[in-house]
Amino acid sequence: MGLENLPSLTRFGLPLDADLVYRTLSADGQASTPTLACRLGMDRDLVTAELAALENNGLVVQINPPALDRNNHPWWAAVVADKAIVALHRRRFHNRAARIDPTLKTIEAAAATNPLAGIRILPLETVSARHLALLGSARHDIMHLCPAFTASPVNVEASRRTAALVAQARQRGARFRDVSLVGAPEALSSASSPNERGDQRQAADVAGFLTIIDHRTALVSSLVRPVVLEVDEPTLVAGLHHLFEHHWNAAAPPDPGPDLTPRQQNIIALLAQGHTDTVIAERLHVSARTIAYDIHALMEAHGATSRFQLATILTKTEAGLPPPQEPQS
Repeated sequence: MGLENLPSLTRFGLPLDADLVYRTLSADGQASTPTLACRLGMDRDLVTAELAALENNGLVVQINPPALDRNNHPWWAAVVADKAIVALHRRRFHNRAARIDPTLKTIEAAAATNPLAGIRILPLETVSARHLALLGSARHDIMHLCPAFTASPVNVEASRRTAALVAQARQRGARFRDVSLVGAPEALSSASSPNERGDQRQAADVAGFLTIIDHRTALVSSLVRPVVLEVDEPTLVAGLHHLFEHHWNAAAPPDPGPDLTPRQQNIIALLAQGHTDTVIAERLHVSARTIAYDIHALMEAHGATSRFQLATILTKTEAGLPPPQEPQS
């Protein structure tokens, strides 16, 4: 996962300044606390506090200072984004999924010790292929709950094929509805405009991973334990359908957000070119912290979960978005 695809750490309860510190360490490499403070134009005590928060969440580690540094300042390195985000997702969803886990454990135990007609445990290595096969068979409805892409049993490498299968199902007339947790990346569609995505909503709470195809077959997991169930017993599928509708009715479409200002247009154009916050700040003659706050506000307004998704959404939906321009002095 590149930094452009990294969800904002504020989605996991961390301060925006911590997000900026982490991105700077990830992009620029290991650094001392005073160096980070100088680079970001932030108070050293604030940087120290944000580093402590990042360390507590397993996102940064303290390292030995280089031999040339004789000031005995703490030095820090960022944990690889993939590992950091997986850990954050697991920590975030553990308590939520645990609320439904006792029920799921009962079903899992019954399926393991006395298999029931219409419910079975899928071997984990077969989940992705089975999920894709079900999507390919959809003719009427696809209903999907997913709290987090990285925690989903859907194979990450299959995401492009998954999006294609959803698009093909919609071309056949199937309705695609998706409810994701606010802050979680999209799991079933890599498209970025509403017409391409189908019906999607966001919720503050999502029970677990669930896909229902044509009201007849479901894949379900609480995500707490590495177990995925395939269910086609009609009464159980109907109950899972009721669970989906409960989430769907409680969820809301992402806010399209306000029109972009000239500076926001420049920020998005530079993001689309793959520039970091620091580079954008230099180009627009403002601090990296200002850019971080601007990007965070745009992500909140447009329901984006990463800088890359934000740039993709706005370059597609904002008519006539200009190329990067130097601000007026």
